[in-house]
Amino acid sequence: MPRPKVRTYGKKKCIDAACTIFGEESPSLISSSGTVRDPLSDVTSQLSKLNVQHEEVDNDEDDWLPSNGSEVTGQHHQVNSESQGQSHKRSIDASDQSSTRAIYDGSVAYTASSDDSSIKELSLDDIVLKPLTETYKKDRGYSLRITNWDDLIPQGADVEKIAEASFAEVYRVSIDGQSSILKLMQLKIPSDPLSATSKSAIEVETVVSEIRLMNALTEHPGFVTFKEAHLVRGKPCPAIIRAYCNCRKWSPANGTSEFPNPQFFLPNALFLVIELGDAGIVLDDVPVQNIHQLWDIFIGVIISLGCAELWFKFEHRDLHESNICIKFGEPKPIDGENPSQKYGLSGIRTTIIDYGLSRATLQNDDRVYYDMDSDLAIFHGSPGHTQFDTYRRMRSHLFTGERKMHPKAWHDEQSKAWNEGHTWREYIPYTNVLWIKYLLGYLKKNFRDSGGNLEDLRRFEKDTTELKRRLDPRTLVKNGAFTSAIDVSIYVQDMEWITDTQITELD
Repeated sequence: MPRPKVRTYGKKKCIDAACTIFGEESPSLISSSGTVRDPLSDVTSQLSKLNVQHEEVDNDEDDWLPSNGSEVTGQHHQVNSESQGQSHKRSIDASDQSSTRAIYDGSVAYTASSDDSSIKELSLDDIVLKPLTETYKKDRGYSLRITNWDDLIPQGADVEKIAEASFAEVYRVSIDGQSSILKLMQLKIPSDPLSATSKSAIEVETVVSEIRLMNALTEHPGFVTFKEAHLVRGKPCPAIIRAYCNCRKWSPANGTSEFPNPQFFLPNALFLVIELGDAGIVLDDVPVQNIHQLWDIFIGVIISLGCAELWFKFEHRDLHESNICIKFGEPKPIDGENPSQKYGLSGIRTTIIDYGLSRATLQNDDRVYYDMDSDLAIFHGSPGHTQFDTYRRMRSHLFTGERKMHPKAWHDEQSKAWNEGHTWREYIPYTNVLWIKYLLGYLKKNFRDSGGNLEDLRRFEKDTTELKRRLDPRTLVKNGAFTSAIDVSIYVQDMEWITDTQITELD
């Protein structure tokens, strides 16, 4: 894939091309002369690589309860829940150990090759960034570049902070009537000692899986467009600082923001900025007032998940209302030839975002996933809240193969010994069924709370009675319980809620 030669926010608006990462002599990210250089040319062999792999494949049904205001010891879940983590194991290939070794001397590392006696200078930042820069080049076909804030955000652009996630702030950048979404994450790197103790900074290896998934899913309907990723050094630009200070929902003034004021970052801070297509408004902020909207959101997500299972053995594992985006369009008339049709009448389009906890098998057979057992706080949210119960249901099913949910207290360090050899790298598509069940409950509650027509809701309840039974964890597989999003998609098609033409357009 060739690197885009211009940066655009909808319309083509050229911005200076970013330089390659790092200059040749200096071990720091930016040399004293301001030149930028590529650390990968200094590396004779792999030092490490991300561990990505392969595998296959309750109690009473809980009413949907919101998670707002509930306690959770991690920062993983709300939009406030673009969940990241701290795992992704790294290993050193035995063949690489014989040819290359890393020698650490203060803040500088040297690689010594057995093929010759040359020793090449390599910064510790380069080594820490290597899992990210190598996989980015592997998947995109070109290097992850370093740029500056002025090149990233054009003069005259309107910048608005729209969300906070675990380890990420989300901004909308608009210019000439077009927009992109920027997801900002401070990276933990050796040259920025303060990042090591920052609660909002993230380990480099943690973001690798999500970026690889974004790249794989970007061209598929129903998933967010991944435009580009950037490494940006230094304090964010004034436009970002103003947007941070002017944000009311995540306000530094009243203490609702989990992130430090960007004007206080030091010059050696390093950010990963992920540039995404503007997928609209998060479902959490959308009142669902029309029954056609409810149908379109529900079926749209089901079909997208089912297709992603087929393409990549994909599991989202965190598909709550803040990880689904909505764009509005013109309503469409009902097709007289298909009176059973439910999908495509409101003009709404759904987009699934945030793959921080997700799992997939890529086309090259790499398995990418987040080891959720590396952060058990995910499973310690308030009991009785459906979102947090869904995390616990996932882990209980992974460990036991059953659909019974173990309570919060069960998910402790000791419980790791009870996994019977199962890990989060496995493909367990039932997790998608759990999130479809979650979404169904959320949408009905949203519709009621938003003043939707109760007669329409009763009709919806009647139409989905069988589907609800098959989503219920108490239903046995032999009695029709769904085992995957593919199963649910087939059911939706068999009911003729979506037409063959619509399926073809989404495939």
